[in-house]
Amino acid sequence: MKKILVFKEEGVDCRAVSSCLDLLAVSHKTVTVKNIIACNLSNVELVIVACKTIDSAKRIWAQVGSNVLSIPVALAINASCNKSEAYALSCGFLGVISLNSEAESIVKAVSTLARGGLWYSRYSLELHIKDQLVARRSVSNNFFDRTTLTARERRVAVLSCQGLGNKEIAESLSISPYTVKTHMQKIMKKSGVKNRTQLSAAFMG
Repeated sequence: MKKILVFKEEGVDCRAVSSCLDLLAVSHKTVTVKNIIACNLSNVELVIVACKTIDSAKRIWAQVGSNVLSIPVALAINASCNKSEAYALSCGFLGVISLNSEAESIVKAVSTLARGGLWYSRYSLELHIKDQLVARRSVSNNFFDRTTLTARERRVAVLSCQGLGNKEIAESLSISPYTVKTHMQKIMKKSGVKNRTQLSAAFMG
């Protein structure tokens, strides 16, 4: 049976999401982020990260991202959808549920995501695709051999491509921001790119 796991930031009201999942007769469980280690992730087909702001989303993703790399993820957030969608797309999430939306919109979002679909505005998708096309053109003549990166550099690159900044990467890997900066400089040099958008296109492409 399909199972959905909701990682909930303390103080976030995601009862609307839970109600929608009940309505859809989808097996689900809601846990606080601090209890992720004790969670059984087998048979989980979707993770919904419920949080208050983009900053808290980045912080939570730095904590839980490595645990759910093989599981589709969606974001449920109280903040503005435009910035949330840009962040979610950079992380490879399936979509963004606005917890401030009308009940009907939340039902449609949860239903679509539960089926494995995408939930983004057309504007955000077009902007993201255009950015990716520009980035891919800029690196199309540069073959990037990922094996030239060390294991730690590859981990830093993956987290960077997921939208995390140096501070969040440092917290996730228990290293200093300065060490992350050094790794990023080496990654950029080895991959022949000039910024993180180009790195995402080269590394994830």
